[in-house]
Amino acid sequence: MRTIYKYDFFLPKEVGVEVAGHLYFFVRSYLFQAHAAYQLNLDHFHLIPKVHGLHEIGHTLKRQTTFAQWCINPAIYICSCDEDFIGRLAFVSRQVSPRLQAKRTLSRYLCHINIIWSRGG
Repeated sequence: MRTIYKYDFFLPKEVGVEVAGHLYFFVRSYLFQAHAAYQLNLDHFHLIPKVHGLHEIGHTLKRQTTFAQWCINPAIYICSCDEDFIGRLAFVSRQVSPRLQAKRTLSRYLCHINIIWSRGG
């Protein structure tokens, strides 16, 4: 993850090949572990759709690097958010009436931001 967050919209060809290789290695390792767990009759390493998605990302990067010197950074499609932010917002939203939840949550969040801002950080 650190590698793809280090670059902007495009990745150089060498980095794209490296990331694709790491993704392929991860998927192969995960599938090996899933097969080994299945043979031992263990309920581990479920084949979830995200594993297929990671393989597709690696395949796309590999294909793009065969035709160009740059490839699209997969991080542009990531919709990640700071977990601390989500936890704080969830706490604020549980403290209001269900009928006015969206409006009151935003109002309370703005109040919290103003308090932190006035304290200087």
